[in-house]
Amino acid sequence: MEKREYALSDKDRLIVEWKFRRGKITKFIIQYIALIDGDWRPVIRYDTKHSHAHQHRFHYKHKENDRRISIAGGGNVKNYKFIFNQAQKYIGQNWEKIKDWFLNT
Repeated sequence: MEKREYALSDKDRLIVEWKFRRGKITKFIIQYIALIDGDWRPVIRYDTKHSHAHQHRFHYKHKENDRRISIAGGGNVKNYKFIFNQAQKYIGQNWEKIKDWFLNT
């Protein structure tokens, strides 16, 4: 898988991994991590493990909450490009709110 890492701030990172096959995204991981209490902690992740696109929301004080993305055909490789792009856009535009939710729920 190809991998890129982007700084959202000095304590926040967006990690993007993907695999292409025949010009289509067949697998991906999009993860926002934050430096909290000296450790890099996952805050939110989108991935295609288990043969469908889904979202993991993590909590500072609790277990993660794993849920499927509610997009028609989320398990269909044809829609992975759309979900891949939208997840990056969502995190890029909302990472501060996402982090606040992570810390306070």
